[in-house]
Amino acid sequence: MKKTKVNEILAANYDPEYLDDKVECEPVEEKALDEVTTVPVDELIGSEEEKKPKIGMVCSKNGLNIRINPEEKASVLYVAQNTSELKIEDEDGDWYKVTTSKGAKGYCKKEFVVLL
Repeated sequence: MKKTKVNEILAANYDPEYLDDKVECEPVEEKALDEVTTVPVDELIGSEEEKKPKIGMVCSKNGLNIRINPEEKASVLYVAQNTSELKIEDEDGDWYKVTTSKGAKGYCKKEFVVLL
């Protein structure tokens, strides 16, 4: 099957003879422009707020264990000091996936992080 440009398909107006050797497709029912569902761009690519990395601060006087997995029994990779900043990459239940200012990546409990 050969690749066909969308413009060629539209220009052919779904003429089966024109499309027969180029692409296999079913004719699409045409809709008026007001019937077409639109989606805000932010929903497709994310808003500016979603793109900005979240920053958190460790709030634990004994430091915060950064673990290899989001489990209390997982090995500790790094101990982030109280008041140090963390870049929050993702969330997983009661855990944040974080990167420390020293570059260590892992998971920490949400309860010990204050969002800035």
